[in-house]
Amino acid sequence: MKKVFFAVYPLLFPLCAYAQEDTSAEYFVESVSIDPTLYNTQHIYMQDDPRLKNRVFFINVSQLTSDTATGVCRKKNSKNITLGKWLATTFPAHMFHSSDNFPVRDPADFNVPYSKKTLVSSLSYNCDDPEEKWAYGARQVILPNKKLLLTWKGDGVLLILRKIKPGEKILPSFKCSQNNTETEKAICDSNVLGGWDRSMLEALQKAIRGTPEADNEVDHFQLSASQVNDIINFQKKWLIERNKCKDDKACIAQQYNEQVDTMYDIALSGGYIPKPQTEEEKRQIEEDMLYFSKLTKKKK
Repeated sequence: MKKVFFAVYPLLFPLCAYAQEDTSAEYFVESVSIDPTLYNTQHIYMQDDPRLKNRVFFINVSQLTSDTATGVCRKKNSKNITLGKWLATTFPAHMFHSSDNFPVRDPADFNVPYSKKTLVSSLSYNCDDPEEKWAYGARQVILPNKKLLLTWKGDGVLLILRKIKPGEKILPSFKCSQNNTETEKAICDSNVLGGWDRSMLEALQKAIRGTPEADNEVDHFQLSASQVNDIINFQKKWLIERNKCKDDKACIAQQYNEQVDTMYDIALSGGYIPKPQTEEEKRQIEEDMLYFSKLTKKKK
């Protein structure tokens, strides 16, 4: 998740069994759920992962995109279905293998407060995504409370989104005022950046606590006072780099994207702070990425 596409648009979901409804708007990821039937080693993302939580999705009558993906998903088809069956077809549990007799999944497994029999309208998308975040397409439903369920990649991840109200601001973790720096004012002026700042705080807290997941799901790394201090100093140095963006929102978003990823890796590693890359290492990585990009194009 290293590249950020900052300004976008996107989707309409024919509504549940009752009526079709225009859902064109910005949506905010308020929580992230993981398929509980997957083994931990299969999880690329975690419950309420800060890399996905607080992201902004853009939806219009035919398309879907987000502030973290460079591609666009276009409406493919829609149909009415019960919520339990939609979850079963979208996240087939490992104990079931039949392709023509899908079981019903319990919405409670994904922290969705509706019954299996709740009738919803599902929508499928074909996605053109260079980073393959939606390599298998995207699927989504709208719930009776107008929140959306959306699949993310093919990793057993379910995003729960709410609509951002007209005029509503997704506020960052710090107080917005006239005394803010140029960069902070740009963050306060953007729902996307406000969301990234929230994620940054959550990722930092996970790194300091020494756990990447929900407290009851993994063992904590017991960080020393020295390790915690090193993480805080590392974050302070990053803030200096972020502020060099001034009011360039795309630059600020890129800084957040990379630092949230890095802080999450620190949480996973038990407090290990990666050393800065040398110019030679950066050049080698760019050459490798270009090489693999050419290989991929040849295969197509």
